[in-house]
Amino acid sequence: MTETLRQYAQSVPGADRVDIAVEYGDGSTAASLPLRALAFSQGPLPDWPVLKFTLLSVRHVEMDHLVDGAWFRNLRISRKGTPHGLIDADAFAISSAQLARIRARCPTIIEMYQTGFQPAVMGFYRAVIHALLDHPGSVCVVPKYFVGEGFDKGAAWLTT
Repeated sequence: MTETLRQYAQSVPGADRVDIAVEYGDGSTAASLPLRALAFSQGPLPDWPVLKFTLLSVRHVEMDHLVDGAWFRNLRISRKGTPHGLIDADAFAISSAQLARIRARCPTIIEMYQTGFQPAVMGFYRAVIHALLDHPGSVCVVPKYFVGEGFDKGAAWLTT
């Protein structure tokens, strides 16, 4: 899902940005998602500090030795019976605040070890899109996906 989001978030010459509605399988909706909005850098990653996060705490404790922390507390994000649109909104608000704190310190690479909980992923990457639109070159997110015995890097979310 993250690689597809990045593909569609990429600006397209001659095409305008479009904000699309987000609707979850439970019928709830979330804030629109900007697509065709970002000019991603195709160059090498910058020489910035790296922070490593798992998206949700307590989901995959076997990764604890690989990461610096969890982006979201599982208890706050994975609430049974809560509409996914509300979870997405919480994930967006938390992510926007955390990205602002990171940006205030210095440009940073965030290695994000993924989980598949859609509203958390969508809220996080919506916040990344907005951060990169408002503050180009302030953060770089590199998704990390579990594949077999280890992790593969996804395409970097970096603008200049």
